[in-house]
Amino acid sequence: MQLSPSHITKLTDIALQAALKAGKAIEKNAKKGFSVSHKSAGSSLASQVVTEIDLLSQNIILEELSPSVAEHDLGLLSEELKDDNSRFDKDYFWCIDPLDGTLPFTEGIAGYSVCIALVSKSGEAVIGVIYNPREDILYHANINEQVAYRNHKPFTPKAQDDSFFFICDRSFTESKEYESTISSLKQEHGSKLKVISTGGAAYNAMMVLEKHNASYSKAPKPTKGGGSIWDFAASACIFNAIGRVCTAYDGSPLNLNPKGTTFMNEQGVRFN
Repeated sequence: MQLSPSHITKLTDIALQAALKAGKAIEKNAKKGFSVSHKSAGSSLASQVVTEIDLLSQNIILEELSPSVAEHDLGLLSEELKDDNSRFDKDYFWCIDPLDGTLPFTEGIAGYSVCIALVSKSGEAVIGVIYNPREDILYHANINEQVAYRNHKPFTPKAQDDSFFFICDRSFTESKEYESTISSLKQEHGSKLKVISTGGAAYNAMMVLEKHNASYSKAPKPTKGGGSIWDFAASACIFNAIGRVCTAYDGSPLNLNPKGTTFMNEQGVRFN
């Protein structure tokens, strides 16, 4: 079932409502305290941490999106649900990360977001919504328009100064490649180099736009991990809407519906 431009607009509004509702619940319940547990996922600690707030957010989002799943015959992929492979059978699927950046969330620092995307069977993000509830910033875009929005206003990123921001996952700062990467970047940018390594994948991608002169990437690796589809789908839509670079690590098109896995370690990602 192909979606018309009016359907895309309607579904964007539904995703925005779901992300805001979930984000407000995250902030409200964070103040009450929460339990933290671990799951089998990628190789980094960030991918293994899960809280009851992740599940609360997911339930809220699913409640908001469920009518559209039935109405438009959509598939569904969410981080805290088992992949039912409906993404391969339907023309489009909702792709949900109910709490991206769970690790910074448990630490009480900025870096987490609610992410909702609508992705085509061919692996293209057609709707992207990211809500940063801690700082109350809502980003969104869809394939209808060549524009992204920040708090419902057209988002035109501008350089704040002449700094270059290298944005990376916290796990990368502990890798053997980190020091050589920083050394190389210092040779190129000198004292203008600044490093940000606190956020989840969606937060980091949005920091590339916020800082403008910045990059965030994850190289391919042989083991499971490297983020999952839900970590990058919404960001990909937002980047594509304003003509910024969002590709696999080698510069090839990013496939957001890979066969046999939700992990992106075989492709890697690059946001510039």
